[in-house]
Amino acid sequence: MMGTPYLLCVDPRLPIRSLAEYLAAARAKPMDYGTSGVGGVAHLLGLRLARATGVVLEHVPYRGSTQAITDVMAGVVPSVLDSLTATSAHLRSGALRPLATSAPQRSPDFPEVPTFRELGYPDVVADGWAGLAAPAGTPRPVLEKLAEAVRHAQGTANVQRRFAETATTAGRLYLDEAQAFVRQEVAAWAPVIQASGITPD
Repeated sequence: MMGTPYLLCVDPRLPIRSLAEYLAAARAKPMDYGTSGVGGVAHLLGLRLARATGVVLEHVPYRGSTQAITDVMAGVVPSVLDSLTATSAHLRSGALRPLATSAPQRSPDFPEVPTFRELGYPDVVADGWAGLAAPAGTPRPVLEKLAEAVRHAQGTANVQRRFAETATTAGRLYLDEAQAFVRQEVAAWAPVIQASGITPD
């Protein structure tokens, strides 16, 4: 199960250089933020941020990260909430300006980017993650063999290099620990989803 935090980024041509300036602009006029789609972690994180700060943030859903980020760089929308994996290359090139990260601590790859937590918003914390699942009822020996194969693959030079390029954290939870983590995530995000009115369709 690999992980990546989310970042609030803006078009660097805007006169917004901090989260405080972003929120001040949003208080003056509702601020649009793009994400990779309705109901994803980025969307829910935006809802958490709006609730924590009292500002109006207008969600602009896209069908994926690429178009959301492209439209910010083109000036179509002023801001985007997306993963560090998706934004890292654009942060390094200066095409996006990061304002805050949802990680519990600052990223060693981008230590200049403050966390929402340290800026006074302890509830705006989230880690995006992706995992590998098998059908229910898969025999335990098969699951263990699959987990070992993933561990081995993540240790190879090519995969490690790609993780470094995208500032992605390699998988750290397997089998029972991974299942427990997913249950915790469901419990943590369920109230946010219910309050938002988001439905599967």
